Amino acid sequence: MANLEYLYDISMTVVVNKKKHKIPSESINMFMIKYDYVNMFAPIIYTQINLNVELYNIMQKFRSSGHILLEIKKYKKDEK
Repeated sequence: MANLEYLYDISMTVVVNKKKHKIPSESINMFMIKYDYVNMFAPIIYTQINLNVELYNIMQKFRSSGHILLEIKKYKKDEK
């Protein structure tokens, strides 16, 4: 059963050559965290993102030196 008490804001940024490229929030279609601290050391995060062609090409060109920054904000439903 889903936990409807909390809402989340998720943002992602791609950093290549010290330049930041924000992934639009409407491009993040799915986000799921699998956490099982008994059988796994750390949680696994699955996400589905639709990237525009320009950002995808940048990521492919610098795939060995780029980073993706992920920010998750959790808050109670009645606080927003």
